Amino acid sequence: HLDFGADLGFLRIALGAGSLAGATLIVHAEGREVTIEVEGADPSAVEALARRISHRLDQKGLSLREVRQG
Repeated sequence: HLDFGADLGFLRIALGAGSLAGATLIVHAEGREVTIEVEGADPSAVEALARRISHRLDQKGLSLREVRQG
């Protein structure tokens, strides 16, 4: 499931498969920096996700400011 708020600069993603199945990601973007909030996921899966996303954002000239787990 995907929700977004273009005016507010966020994207909400409900994941249904893989190591993050059942988790919700809320992605906030401000300028070239991205913050991700993860709800309902195993901490080790969140760490792996943060590494993957950070690498991909770096390739695009963006940066991962923070990953918060809730």
